[in-house]
Amino acid sequence: MKVNWLAPLVAVATAAMPATVGASASVSATTTWQAGRTCPEGTDDIVASAWRAYRADSIVVAGARFANALAQCPTNADAAVGRAYTHLRLGAVDAADSLFRTVTARDSMSSDGWEGRATVAQRRGNTAAAVAAWRRVLAIIPTSVEARAQLERLDPVREREAAPLVRVRANLLDLTMRVRGEGFELHRNGRWAPFFMKGVNLGLALPGKYPSEFPTDSALYARWLAMIGAMHANTLRVYTILPPSFYRALRAHNLAHPQAPLYLVHGVWTELPPRNDFNDPGFNAAFAAEIRDVVDLLHGAAQITARPGHAGGRYDADVSPWTIAYILGREWEPYSVVGFNEDPRAARSHAGAHLVLATGTATDAWMVRQCDLLLTYEDGTYNAQRPIAYTNWPTTDPILHPTETSYVEEMRLRGLKYEPDTSLGPIHEEEGVSLDPSLVRTTAKNVAGWFASYHVYPYYPDFMSQDPGYSRASSSQGRSNYFGYLQDLRRVHRGIPLVISEFGVPTSRGNAHAQPQGWSHGGLTEREAAAIDVRLATEIREVGAAGAIVFAWMDEWFKRNWFVDEFEKPNERGRLWQNVMSPEEHYGLLAMRPGLPDRSPVLGGDPARWRALEAVQRGPLMGADTVTLRVGQDEGFVYIALDAASWRGRPFPWASTRLQLAIDTFDRDLGQVLLPVSGLHSGVGFEFLLEMNGPTDAQLKVLPEYLPFTPDRLVESGTNYGEPFRRPLLSVRRQDGVFDTLYALTNRPRMLSDGRRVRSMGYNVGRLRYGTGERDSNADWWYDARSGTLQIRLPWSLLNVGDPSSRRVLFESDPERALGRRPDAPPSTRTSVPTDGFRFGVVALRTGPIVIGALPTLDAFGDWPRESFRTWTWPSWETPTWHEYLKPSYFALQRLWSNP
Repeated sequence: MKVNWLAPLVAVATAAMPATVGASASVSATTTWQAGRTCPEGTDDIVASAWRAYRADSIVVAGARFANALAQCPTNADAAVGRAYTHLRLGAVDAADSLFRTVTARDSMSSDGWEGRATVAQRRGNTAAAVAAWRRVLAIIPTSVEARAQLERLDPVREREAAPLVRVRANLLDLTMRVRGEGFELHRNGRWAPFFMKGVNLGLALPGKYPSEFPTDSALYARWLAMIGAMHANTLRVYTILPPSFYRALRAHNLAHPQAPLYLVHGVWTELPPRNDFNDPGFNAAFAAEIRDVVDLLHGAAQITARPGHAGGRYDADVSPWTIAYILGREWEPYSVVGFNEDPRAARSHAGAHLVLATGTATDAWMVRQCDLLLTYEDGTYNAQRPIAYTNWPTTDPILHPTETSYVEEMRLRGLKYEPDTSLGPIHEEEGVSLDPSLVRTTAKNVAGWFASYHVYPYYPDFMSQDPGYSRASSSQGRSNYFGYLQDLRRVHRGIPLVISEFGVPTSRGNAHAQPQGWSHGGLTEREAAAIDVRLATEIREVGAAGAIVFAWMDEWFKRNWFVDEFEKPNERGRLWQNVMSPEEHYGLLAMRPGLPDRSPVLGGDPARWRALEAVQRGPLMGADTVTLRVGQDEGFVYIALDAASWRGRPFPWASTRLQLAIDTFDRDLGQVLLPVSGLHSGVGFEFLLEMNGPTDAQLKVLPEYLPFTPDRLVESGTNYGEPFRRPLLSVRRQDGVFDTLYALTNRPRMLSDGRRVRSMGYNVGRLRYGTGERDSNADWWYDARSGTLQIRLPWSLLNVGDPSSRRVLFESDPERALGRRPDAPPSTRTSVPTDGFRFGVVALRTGPIVIGALPTLDAFGDWPRESFRTWTWPSWETPTWHEYLKPSYFALQRLWSNP
């Protein structure tokens, strides 16, 4: 379910009866259904009186009369439609939908039935179904003003009754932006002025959607564009072709804001070529077609057939006056570049109409050729030019990084023999190959110019942290490895503009890679990330770059990251829930957070939301009369609360008390049955144990066999150096009281080119952060003394839940296959299995240790009986709930960019 932005769009005014229903115009729409059948005498009078009651707003009376008419004559379509509308007015949406569907099933030409179905779809927020139903209404009654008005509002993408699309060639060269030295100039109001890109990258996959399932609602785009404009950004970057509604919304926004328009940098997307062959005929033909489509649609002259993974439709909105540049392609995998460069048949130079490469690698030449193809097509077709670049990143930059070594060199320096395993896929090297845009020259025909575009983040690759020159660099803001690298990048691209077309840090709880200044790949609060984003944007401009485009506009749940990729199973369902441990899902300026905004509990927030969680256990604990253990969930977290009336208004006695929360997530016969310290025996086995000793000392631990990360003691082992440590992920029966810490490796151990060893880095993922949601977006727990509630929220992934939407937990039922010991199968990826639910146990301890209470209640022997545990489960889902809000980074960049 989508919330917040969609709410005003689905507020259907059902108080008024649709214009045709109950009127004479509707009679013909019902006769087909009733043909050959005779209703009892008086039925029509009952229906007419029902409509009079409906118009008088006597909905209950009208409903009873329509029901009476249907009882006498079940085939009376007018009565069925009326009864459906009374259901809708009274909130019985499903009943209304069923009747409207019955009407249209019996008579496909019933405009009243289709109008009702459209109304139901709008009430449910299903814009696509509403559009389809209103189209049927319009097909039946072409003069329907209501249908046309609704379609214009809901479906700006639909085919319009317009003149054929025409490619219009400008009389004079259309030149909005041009390169001047190492910067850009924008033509406005009859003069050229320096222009610095203050931009936002648009990733647009809403929660629950695949990346190619773009929104088609122009009202949504209009709202987002207004928000981006309000943050004083002047540039949007899109990676691929979006639906026509986006371009229509952009044109409308810019026409309404002529003094502060949003300029567009457009991409042309492609995946890697088959067999790393960039000269593959089919690959090149498809990319060339995509290039032409992009150019045509920007000029409002494209009719693109929609196909899986690609937007399509009628592109009639000319946004070329605000299109200022192109950036082609994607981050190019080094192994693919290396593979193509080794092809002796591939050209290594290019002499085109607009761009020239005297000599370079095969991939350099291919990149320039594609850019020249676009420039030539737009120039020849529309007499227009824009500056152009291809996507690059530090992995394929033309800089020599002295600390970086290849995998083979690292093995040699460690005294290990390298034996490649092709089943593991190609090795990703950070220094093996370069793409060098500084080798490209423009021809006299190219007036717009050429620039370099790089995605640069502060935490990756490792050479950004290890190269000594970068470590000594300082900007006006202080010491900065990032600024050191930017200086190097600016140096090797002298003479052309440098645009940092992606930068930023994510606000995930999980941290996938550590950075010297703390600008890491996650593990940052929203407030911390805001300060870092401003710092990065400031240093980009200070180094002399021509643009800074932050990544990204919104959080996207579908994204994957090596840190958690093996723990989201099935992978294809990752879009249905937010993994708060995954950095890739949390770059947005616009947060897409799980759950409904007025229901999901917030640490330190409204205690009523915590008390609304399901009560799983009740009983005495640490002297309190009754303590209730409550549990709930949304698409991101499991929420756990302990509350007692006698605790209210009192601080929690951490000086004398500690708590243990044991969690069984899968199969009560498996797991640890002996709790450490207390020595308490349980009839249920536990996979996890949460130890809470106070605000500065709380951590989640795991059964050793169920630890998903590389154990700390094995991180530095040469046998698994550079490769993931692989073992089956299992829950087993144990009774020794042992739980492991959730230590996660973030930076693998490395050998530098001079033989120095860099030790690995990691952190205890299970260490819980104490704080309120208002102060710390990544807080895990809080004690609210006002309400006497101990509040905990645990990410699904932290509990080895592979997919909460289908109630599946990680577990490898075939450990021999997982280890590759079966001769008929290679090592498998992680797998998941259904769980029947979770079981929880709470123990309170005092110094001694002395057990002073437990939930559920202990038996006469001081143990937990198996039958005393209640299983908590949760509903599965196919459509997630979520809510949005602007993160602090939005407002921080807004303040920064308010200056010219």
